[in-house]
Amino acid sequence: MFALASADWHIGDTIKGFMPYELKEDIDTILDLILKEVERLSPKCFILAGDIFDTKTVGGESLAKCSRFIKRCRDVGCTVLFVQGQHDLNTVPILSTYGYDNVIYLNGKLQWFSPGGTLWIAGMDFSYKPLRAISCDLLVTHQNWKRPGWPFGIQEPIPALLKKKLVVSGDWHEHTVFHLGSDLPAVLSPGPLLPQRLTEPKTCAIWAIEDDLSYRSILIPTRKWFEYTIMGTDELDKAVSEVNGFRCDPTIPERFVKPVCVLRYPADLHNQVLKAEESMNAVCIHVLLTSPKERRPMEKLTSSQFDIRQILRRLYADDPKLADIERILTASSPSAVKEIIRDILGEPKNHVNGGKVES
Repeated sequence: MFALASADWHIGDTIKGFMPYELKEDIDTILDLILKEVERLSPKCFILAGDIFDTKTVGGESLAKCSRFIKRCRDVGCTVLFVQGQHDLNTVPILSTYGYDNVIYLNGKLQWFSPGGTLWIAGMDFSYKPLRAISCDLLVTHQNWKRPGWPFGIQEPIPALLKKKLVVSGDWHEHTVFHLGSDLPAVLSPGPLLPQRLTEPKTCAIWAIEDDLSYRSILIPTRKWFEYTIMGTDELDKAVSEVNGFRCDPTIPERFVKPVCVLRYPADLHNQVLKAEESMNAVCIHVLLTSPKERRPMEKLTSSQFDIRQILRRLYADDPKLADIERILTASSPSAVKEIIRDILGEPKNHVNGGKVES
């Protein structure tokens, strides 16, 4: 076999806003499962198509995860080929600082392999500008080929794709194949190890590429995901019953036996859902629903800001301070907030007297 291909690992020292810490630690087990495929199939190289790290600077724990992976690849004679994505784009790539002899940074370079014939492979980092054309058989890059006009990605994909036999590209967080035209190569998108947003697919897979550049998908076992919208007791009871009745494949790693359950519900069911969660054998993620009527005046604010407002309203529902809190939350500017706080505290307002500001 010529190569296994992956992308969008997003290894980092912080946790996504929605992701429980328990899920962040799943990446170690997923990498171990990928390494088993490396050892089983003995590919000549392992391709990493960008966004290996979630940020441009990472700590020792994140570095250790990748170091262990590279060492295991080296032990079976597998070369690691990589490019950078927008998340980990550096002048000196993080992986290049390890000093391992089985790591090759592909950006702008051609590398020759001979898996039963001559094969040229090249790479291009993520770019905010149109990619230049580069002659090769296999191109490794990190671009959003799904939306060529997207402002954070490639603008004109055709020149970069012409005369290629195959492309492996990160950035589109889904394990899929893009067919952009009869005269253009297939673009393999590996997808992430873990979903970076709740709207993304919840499976993990890598691409296996043969010497003749034919390809196939290899599914990597992960946790089962359940998603429910809870609007009343019946839906909540059904969710608890289905989750607790789930039995995973006995061959799956022990860490993944407990499924993930995404629970979407209105704020007035919060206490009821929390109580039900105690009886659920799952890692739960809570998403607070809001009504269209409540959302309308908040269109320009983010959902997280809206949720904070709703939470404060419920916390102080019977508190006489609620009116003051509402005034602060609806203030039109920082100076207005200061004036409201002065008023709440009973401080005299600023006024002008003889050209001087007095308090």
